Amino acid sequence: MKLTKIKKYLPHIFALIAVLIFSPLIFRAVIAKAAVSLQQTVSGSLGDGGGTSFKLTSWTPAANELILVAVSMRNNSGGDPTVSGNGLAFVQVAKSSNGRIPVMSTYLFRAMGSSPTSGQITVNTPGNSNPVFAVASKFNGVDTSGTNGSGAIEAFVTNNAGTTDNDDMKTAITSLTNNTWAYSAGYHRNTNFTLPSGESAISINNISGTGGDTVYLSTWYESVTNPGTVTVGADIDLSGTTPWSTVAVIIKSPAALTPTVTPIPTATSTPEPTPTVIKDLDAENSIYSYSGSSYYSLDPNFDGSRTIQDDVTVFLISGTLEITENFILTNPNDVVAFIVNGNIQIGGSVTELAGLYISSQTISFASANQPITINGMMYAKKFNLGRTYADSNLPAYQFIYQPQYLIRLLPYLGRARINWQDLTP
Repeated sequence: MKLTKIKKYLPHIFALIAVLIFSPLIFRAVIAKAAVSLQQTVSGSLGDGGGTSFKLTSWTPAANELILVAVSMRNNSGGDPTVSGNGLAFVQVAKSSNGRIPVMSTYLFRAMGSSPTSGQITVNTPGNSNPVFAVASKFNGVDTSGTNGSGAIEAFVTNNAGTTDNDDMKTAITSLTNNTWAYSAGYHRNTNFTLPSGESAISINNISGTGGDTVYLSTWYESVTNPGTVTVGADIDLSGTTPWSTVAVIIKSPAALTPTVTPIPTATSTPEPTPTVIKDLDAENSIYSYSGSSYYSLDPNFDGSRTIQDDVTVFLISGTLEITENFILTNPNDVVAFIVNGNIQIGGSVTELAGLYISSQTISFASANQPITINGMMYAKKFNLGRTYADSNLPAYQFIYQPQYLIRLLPYLGRARINWQDLTP
């Protein structure tokens, strides 16, 4: 890496961050919305002989957290289970049965509320005489629209082994938006589940009962960056062939809000209703602020030029900036700075970037077997260096220092202090 003279200019970089945080002229404080995250998981069960109800471990949900409760039952001849507790209304999202006799089913329930109460969740299983297991998980950073968590569930799909036992407990589901989680709950009888590569466990291989009545339940997820179809689970993820059933859902991030573009000092413009940085630039204003959405992407049509002159353009972003394509300045004398109150994520296909990049949190490089060149500067609390490229003659990350960014940004984000003195020879 070429990091020569970086330390010399760190005070200037800190000055830029101070301007971002403290200047009321160019920055309006906004708390960035978090991505989907798992907060806590609790469970409970009925053993041999079953019963008509049972309780899960007590917990304290927070306002507007999404709660998902997965229930696995070997025999539901007394009717479908119901879920209650925490002062919330639980709604059945889906039921997945494998059609065998006795029926082996996986259920999923959702809930959300502005004023949940502490306590235990109760699972009611009318007429049940067999083992049952339930796992409840709560998530934040989700879409809070709708009622009882409906806005946080973008899609759901059920699947099962069918008439022939197999060891491939998997479900294909389509995400329609960015930065979602594909969650799955699966009943797998008398077999162990092995978590596939790239997926994360919530609570797996839970067991209740003995012998032929044994109930197994696993919950897990896969993080989904871009819209598309993903498969949660995999071939041969069970330790043997068995009748299984799954329910999968897409947990949706907060709904995208229209970003507010505020040119400085006085001009205003109306942004398009998409969270894309570089919309509505003009020839007069150099500083633009974006807030109100969790994620922003860099418009591939922007090349650094707003006029025929040498331009300086500064973007103040509250949220996460995603860069999925190369960003090259057509005019090498243009200066572009991205100052982000949040994270900066750089895709694996990006091999060249130009500009000044300042993140209040983390700059992450996605995994890729190719090098990347940054023609400018980067500053962050933390760097996640995911590139796997290795060559003794070429570094995976090459930083080409460009002091012009600090010098030419001073009129916009700082001031020069010069002390002139006439000294007698």
